[in-house]
Amino acid sequence: MTDDVALPADAVFAPLPPIKLVSLVVVAYNEQDCLPDLLADIATQDFPHNMIELLLVNSASSDCTQQLMQGFAAGQHDFQRVLLLQNPAGFLPHGCNVALAAYAGDVFLRIDAHARIPADFVRRNVQVLQAGHWACGGLRPVALRKPNPWGEVLLAAESSAFGSSPAAYRRNPQTAGVDVKSVFHGAYRRQVLEAVGRYDERLLRTEDNDMSLRIRQAGYRIHMDPGIRSQQYLRSSLLALLSQKAANGFWIGRTLLVQPKAVSLAHLVPAAFSVCLLATILLGIFLSWLPLIALAACYLACAIAISVKAAADSPQRNARFAALPLVVLAMHICYGAGTLAGLFRGLFGRQRRH
Repeated sequence: MTDDVALPADAVFAPLPPIKLVSLVVVAYNEQDCLPDLLADIATQDFPHNMIELLLVNSASSDCTQQLMQGFAAGQHDFQRVLLLQNPAGFLPHGCNVALAAYAGDVFLRIDAHARIPADFVRRNVQVLQAGHWACGGLRPVALRKPNPWGEVLLAAESSAFGSSPAAYRRNPQTAGVDVKSVFHGAYRRQVLEAVGRYDERLLRTEDNDMSLRIRQAGYRIHMDPGIRSQQYLRSSLLALLSQKAANGFWIGRTLLVQPKAVSLAHLVPAAFSVCLLATILLGIFLSWLPLIALAACYLACAIAISVKAAADSPQRNARFAALPLVVLAMHICYGAGTLAGLFRGLFGRQRRH
């Protein structure tokens, strides 16, 4: 599912300049397990290395992330330069702004530290930008770093639109490029970022939502091309995945008070479900259990149907897939409860400041 984005009628831009240098940016916090694979992927890029500068931003890591970055920067490479930067604040938007203050390229291309990219990743981004686009990205499905039977269940839940998100970059429904609301691992021409400014450091997990909104508000289109591909590693356990969902939901709640237009209705569905679930439980305690039974029946029917399809689509299905509806339910509740907590925390914080 994609969202076509209309360009404002009064938007007027200068001709697109040529791309002579790409700034490849990696912001990492405690990524010693994943960083070696990503650095190896970067080293094998088939785009001319003398047209790439690599910015490695260490976000106050307490593991060997700093040493890995230093080793790569000091080792044999043919990039135009490898710059090692420090982000003492430790948060992702702060790290992105550290990179923005230092990059020299015509393109700012950020890659998540626990991701993998194919050898043509930089080249394909540049080709799309040179074809007439100001900002672009591609498909970014999730993958398991160490496949195992239980991990396959989590992967099926996260890969499902019902379990996670209908965002276009998560799946592969396109045969041609389209303009979308946002992309993951996006590439942006310098002129775009100069027009919209820095990342909002108040938004610790929704900084890309806000940046994409401001890019579109400035009149630029964000183009998604299915030829651009990358992968993101899934959290390794159910507890880690649920913790991630709760934190993501929390920052959706906070974003509602900072940049509400960056939040879509799809982001709020888990919170609405959580409110309905709590309301029907209270109704059951004091009046009747019928509303809760009806809600549970509808949700269970949807969850089972989606789970059956997800299991059928998975090449590694196993007996643990029977727990898939419960996994999805836990993901929705954690995300929804996180959203409500973030909203209330933001409101309470505003009252305290006043």
